Amino acid sequence: NNTRLFGYLDNMLATDSARSQSTILQHLYKKPKGVVAFSQSNPVNPFNQTLTELAFKQLIRKDTKQAVRVFNQVMSAQKLPQAIQTNLANYASSWLTNTDSDQLAKWRDTKIKQGGSVSLMERRARLAVQFNDWQSVDKWIKRLPQTMQNSTRWQYWLGRVEFAQGKDKQAKQRLKKILGHRDFYSVAAANLLGEPIRYESQILTGKQVD
Repeated sequence: NNTRLFGYLDNMLATDSARSQSTILQHLYKKPKGVVAFSQSNPVNPFNQTLTELAFKQLIRKDTKQAVRVFNQVMSAQKLPQAIQTNLANYASSWLTNTDSDQLAKWRDTKIKQGGSVSLMERRARLAVQFNDWQSVDKWIKRLPQTMQNSTRWQYWLGRVEFAQGKDKQAKQRLKKILGHRDFYSVAAANLLGEPIRYESQILTGKQVD
């Protein structure tokens, strides 16, 4: 991403082949939409796969909608490894967190379900919370690792989901379990239940600590 170095490094290239590759690289950097034609018209090899990956990331940043449209074409043309495809899908999904397009949101959610990172799944859960979409809140929280689900944050929101579903008794039981912690969600749970805010106390024994 340091375009100032392009010209400087060009002067160090010793062969026509290297200079040709540099020209292609710089063209794709400036006009990443060309990644579709590049991926389809060049042989599959490590260099072209890497260049395709970099150019596609640039396309995601410049035109995420177009990147989604040509995603399968580009991945297939250069036979990119599944790990790279997943990373690119995650990268595109992160740019679509707040999309207004139902179509793009559907693509994003599908990719997150297929191989989304934990951070993406958590962001998706937070987005559902933002819109009070309780059904989606429940669905995305339950995709998180169990240790995260057990946190006061997500136990609180699961309680809210249960209230929304009319499972008041179950919700109260869940929220009571997170009372007494020194954090926001424990306090929020106490307020929701109409309980006094109490914190667990520790008794000082007076013993010397080595």
